[in-house]
Amino acid sequence: RGLRGVAVNADDTRLFVAVPDADVFAPTATGTGRIVVFDIAAGSSTRWQQIAEVPAGVEPYGITPTDDPDVILYA
Repeated sequence: RGLRGVAVNADDTRLFVAVPDADVFAPTATGTGRIVVFDIAAGSSTRWQQIAEVPAGVEPYGITPTDDPDVILYA
């Protein structure tokens, strides 16, 4: 377990972190991995705080930002 992929969105306001439910070499997993979202916008009252959590299957490991600050891809 642990944290895997990390990415910042296109306008540098959100940090996305992949949190898988399974170890890389574990035979099975029963829970749900997630993408955790942190606010990193300068001047924001919630800067450096977790602002969202998105279910992402058992093993989200990679995160890729896009040119659209509202879209992040994960696998």
